[in-house]
Amino acid sequence: MRIMGINTIGLLANQPYYTLCFGLLGCSIISIWAKPGRLWWTLFYIASGVVGYWHGILSESAAILMGAFWILSYYAYANYIPHSRMIAQVIMIPLTALLLLHYFEGFEPWIVVSHLQLGHRLVPFTHFVFYEHAFIGASLLGMGALRKLCYRYPEWKVMLRDTWPIAVTAVFALFILSTFSNHVDIDLEWTGYIKIFAITNLLFVCISEEAIFRGMIQRPLTEIFQSWHIGKVDIGPWVALLITTTLYTLRHFYSGKMVMLYAFFTGIFFSYAYLKTRQVESAIFVHWTVNIIHFVSFTYPMLA
Repeated sequence: MRIMGINTIGLLANQPYYTLCFGLLGCSIISIWAKPGRLWWTLFYIASGVVGYWHGILSESAAILMGAFWILSYYAYANYIPHSRMIAQVIMIPLTALLLLHYFEGFEPWIVVSHLQLGHRLVPFTHFVFYEHAFIGASLLGMGALRKLCYRYPEWKVMLRDTWPIAVTAVFALFILSTFSNHVDIDLEWTGYIKIFAITNLLFVCISEEAIFRGMIQRPLTEIFQSWHIGKVDIGPWVALLITTTLYTLRHFYSGKMVMLYAFFTGIFFSYAYLKTRQVESAIFVHWTVNIIHFVSFTYPMLA
């Protein structure tokens, strides 16, 4: 086990405007659970956009697009006029896809650390945090795309009770896959960077991606296919799971075939966690657990 000392406070202090901008957006996401309702998360959302625009992290067009996405999310999930909901949801699907593919210019990614090599056999790791991914997740969750979140301790307790076996199975499956792969190897390591990685990965990757793939894809597809049966077997939710996992895999196409294989393999567990509990927190928990175990227990990101 290697122990690497990294001054995490120094990394954040060296990029104060990025830290503030993304920190406010992180507060927006956290406040969705801490303060139910649209007021607080929207205030943090706006504050983050103002700081980002003022310091050049967002261009004028990017800031306008961020505001437009908030409005679309409202009409898609928070208002009760069926026709406007349907139109807004249809518009949001290609718009979200283009944002995930970084089609629109004007969003400066936060390069938290560049070319960090966690071991002599590993590919250097540059940690990007993408602003557009995070504001998509905040908008979807804040406007109710998942309909029901865990707000009280008993709800969290039940969710974790039902989810931890899935997370353990996913980690064990990742271990099995890694033993047959030349891209990843077991490599226990502990670095001070884990603190930044864990927080940013939770807020700006796991929560955002699960909000998108569960809220925009798996939940509505599950409802569309709910009447599908083969005999007495209800196959609709499984069809939704397969489609969602396939789209999640394709979202990683630019990273290569091996990454797509891992995305499909782990994506099945994320989708199943949501299928079993119908709580987005379950998928987030499994996703985050897999990513942290990968970072701490396996070569990250992959062997050179």
